[in-house]
Amino acid sequence: MQLTPYGRLHARIASRLTVLSCGVSVSAIGLLTLIGYAVGMTGLYRWHEAAVGMAPNTAVGFVLSGCALAIVGSSNRVWRCHDPDA
Repeated sequence: MQLTPYGRLHARIASRLTVLSCGVSVSAIGLLTLIGYAVGMTGLYRWHEAAVGMAPNTAVGFVLSGCALAIVGSSNRVWRCHDPDA
């Protein structure tokens, strides 16, 4: 399916916003977990009484991964594997 130039721009903006929002969400989960450990609120790192809480090193990994996603999502670079229309 061939997209018009406006359609390509719209798809590019939508995919960029999706990646950016996922990155911010993952970072926020990690930050909330780290805040929960720092303050001592078990509800922030263990969301259910029977569940195992997220480890602090995993929370740091979430923060770093989310930041990387947000950086990639906010860049102007076009990431694609193969575009048959190009």
